[in-house]
Amino acid sequence: MTSQRKVVLVTGASRGIGLEVAKEMIAQGYFVVGCSRSQSEYRDSSYIHMEADLACSDKARGLIKAVKKKFGRLDVLVNNAAINPSIRQVSLVPLSTLEEVFRVNFFTPFQLCAEALKLMQRQKNGRIINLGSMAVKHEVEGESVYTSSKAALQTFTRILAKESYRMGVTCNMVAPAAVATDLSSQIDSDALQAVLQRNACKEMGRMEEIVNLIVFLSSEEASGVTSQVIYLGGV
Repeated sequence: MTSQRKVVLVTGASRGIGLEVAKEMIAQGYFVVGCSRSQSEYRDSSYIHMEADLACSDKARGLIKAVKKKFGRLDVLVNNAAINPSIRQVSLVPLSTLEEVFRVNFFTPFQLCAEALKLMQRQKNGRIINLGSMAVKHEVEGESVYTSSKAALQTFTRILAKESYRMGVTCNMVAPAAVATDLSSQIDSDALQAVLQRNACKEMGRMEEIVNLIVFLSSEEASGVTSQVIYLGGV
C-alpha cells in the first residue's frame, strides 16, 4: 500500500525533541512514525509508534522495512535518538560505554540513513535530518565519547549529502544549543551553564527553534539546502 500523504520517521520520539517534532509534523499534514526503546503515551490518528532498540542492526533494518510495507514510501527521516554518558576523563571511560554510545549515536543513524536512502531514491525525493550538538564545536573536557560520536555523524551527514543529492535527497544536520530535555537533565548543570557561556545566545535554547528548522528542512522549499550543519544558539 502506498500512502498519498508524506511519511516521516522520527527516532527517539517518545519524549523531548523527537516528540515535539512528531507533533509539529502532524500539524503540517504529514503522517508520522515514531520510534523509541520505550512506549509512547502520545496518541493521534496520524501517528503510530514502534518500540525497537535500534542499537541492534536487525531492528534498524526492520524498521525501514516496516515503514515501506505499511506506507510504500518514506519522505523524511529525522535521526534524533541519542545517549550521553556521564562526564568522564578519557582514561576512565570503559570500552563498553564507548561501544554503546557509538552504536546509538552513530552506527544506528548511519544504518537508518543507508536503508532510508534505498527507499527515497526510488521516489527521487527525500529529506534526511540528523541531530548534532554544540559539543562538537566546544570540545568540552570529559565529553570525549558523546562529542566524538556526534562529530562522526556530522562528517557522515556532509558526505551523504554529496552522494544523495543527485537522487533528489537532501541531508542536513541540526545542532541545537542545550534545551530542557531528559538528556540535558543528566548533565551537570554547572558544566552545562559554563558551556552555554561560550555561545552568542547564553541562555538555554527553545524547543520551537529546533522544531521549526526541522520542518523547514523537510519542506520542498528547502530542496536546494543540503550538506549543511546548522548550529543554534550562536555557537
